[in-house]
Amino acid sequence: MGATAIQLPVADALAMDNATVQMNTTSTEVAQQTPQAQQTPQPENTVVSQGTYTVEANDNLSKIAQKVYGDKKAWKEIYKANPVIKGDYVIYKGQVLVIPAR
Repeated sequence: MGATAIQLPVADALAMDNATVQMNTTSTEVAQQTPQAQQTPQPENTVVSQGTYTVEANDNLSKIAQKVYGDKKAWKEIYKANPVIKGDYVIYKGQVLVIPAR
């Protein structure tokens, strides 16, 4: 993985998530104007950019990793990106977690 993690307050992470959505929308609009041969399809079950996830009832890190990455074994990536999760791995309904890019 080799990327350096940058810790942001939740408000900054949410703002960055909104900016990412806007960038993706712009990229999609540009992609529609370019020839098909230049577009690179993204594989399914991957997250292209960093985002957030709001914990739901009965969620755990493995379930979240399965939902966002399609791989329940990727829970450690989510754990490492969220220093608010302590060594007991407890998460709470309504908690907003950072989902790192893959």
